Amino acid sequence: MRNGPDLTRFTPVAAEPALKRGKRYLLAYIGVMSIQDGVEYVIRALDELVHRRGHQDVSLVLMGEGDQFPILKSLTHALNLDEYVNFTGWVMMNDILRYLAVADIGLSPDPSNELNDHSTMIKTMEYMAMGKPVVAFDLPETRFSAQEAALYATPNCVDEFADNIELLLADEALRLKMGAYGRRRVEEELCWDHTQKNLLSVYELLFPGSIDRVKSWHPAMPKQGVADSQRS
Repeated sequence: MRNGPDLTRFTPVAAEPALKRGKRYLLAYIGVMSIQDGVEYVIRALDELVHRRGHQDVSLVLMGEGDQFPILKSLTHALNLDEYVNFTGWVMMNDILRYLAVADIGLSPDPSNELNDHSTMIKTMEYMAMGKPVVAFDLPETRFSAQEAALYATPNCVDEFADNIELLLADEALRLKMGAYGRRRVEEELCWDHTQKNLLSVYELLFPGSIDRVKSWHPAMPKQGVADSQRS
């Protein structure tokens, strides 16, 4: 049961190059920043790209918060990445769209563990909804969701994660191809218009007649109100 993105919310907006903060490329992360979300892998991959591979043309925006937030800021400072990383905290939907409109790659650094291997990462499908290629660790549910919209690294391997980012940065045609595939996959299969039908069928199976009763109480049922198994 997946909670796909609502395409009425993920719509194109005018690009604002200034959000790249003077860099050629922008990497983006959206979501919670707890230990199971793996944001540390993103920062360490950026360290590899900037300080060992010479990519001083890349910036990173991290949208969200969590119990690892102060630790991640300290790590960023310790690795001399302050000028490359923008911690926005939680932002409104219009700001998510603004950043994703100019982002070159969406990042899903969730490490392999018992939770993540069986969770659908909504951020991955949000990147796809905005036509952005994804770099992720090779988790079963992530691969099912993204398919050819993502490049996959061996779980928890920072160097491979950085390799995939570098490959995409060097190949604009590949970025566009993967982004278009992801948007099409969301439109045709993963968006909320499709996945809500599965949810309603489960409710009807477990509680026969429940949907009709709810509709009688609330004729305008909300399109999206069910939390994903993991928001990050």
